[in-house]
Amino acid sequence: MTHFSARLDVRMRNESKKIIEQAAHLLGLKTSDYARITLERESKRTLDDSYSIKLTERDWNRFIQILNEEALPNEALMNAAFQYDKALKSGRIKE
Repeated sequence: MTHFSARLDVRMRNESKKIIEQAAHLLGLKTSDYARITLERESKRTLDDSYSIKLTERDWNRFIQILNEEALPNEALMNAAFQYDKALKSGRIKE
């Protein structure tokens, strides 16, 4: 049996509570179990959505086009690679 120790107290309208109770009953769950499961599922969905980037088809095609283009490294990248190689050879950093 899973033990739950954290609590979350929620105030709501009577109508909202009745709807939650009815849904829980329909699924054969205790109201608190139904509320916990539903809140967790929806919270995960909210978090997943916030970490996603949604592109239009046009933007997606442009993104893929940019990824497929051959690009030469710019001066800053070349300098960083040179400094990294220098630090490796001097022993200041290790691979």
